[in-house]
Amino acid sequence: PQDNLLTDFEEPKYQFVGFWPRFGALFIDGIILMVFGYLITMVTNEETNLLLTIISGLTPILYHGILEFKYGATLGKMALGIKIVNYELQPPTINNILLRNLIYFAIQILSLSGDLYSALSNGNSTNPFEFYSNFDGLFTGAIILATIYLISRIVIYVIEIVFLVSDEKHRSLHDRIGKTYVVRNRY
Repeated sequence: PQDNLLTDFEEPKYQFVGFWPRFGALFIDGIILMVFGYLITMVTNEETNLLLTIISGLTPILYHGILEFKYGATLGKMALGIKIVNYELQPPTINNILLRNLIYFAIQILSLSGDLYSALSNGNSTNPFEFYSNFDGLFTGAIILATIYLISRIVIYVIEIVFLVSDEKHRSLHDRIGKTYVVRNRY
């Protein structure tokens, strides 16, 4: 059977989403996670510090992983009408989501491990770098470690932004790793 020739000239169903809508979704997600963290700390006490540390560290990982796999979007993306799709413009697979969030999950797990170490070694301490603060000198271990962590986050964000704004389909580094796009429905 002959195909309808007009289908080759139809407008694409999706529009690739650039920096500002994605930043807006990230901002909304940050507020949601911050409120959740605040509520968790309100209902816990000092005896549950280790549990609180684990919950706070795993919540962002689960939030992004589960929502992006199940719905193709976090609550921030949903609020702005954008979603994640794979390169075939289909809902992302679990592999797409895991690969897409690999860098984010790794940073979150490193942060959680520091928090857990601190909680286990110092009782109720919430400073993950406290162990390193016993070093003498102008640059304590805590300052050095915090600086390395901060610089690595900044470098990752700069790389992400460069990829995002220089690509015609607005793919950042994590989109390329996970073979995904962030899109908005045209209709």
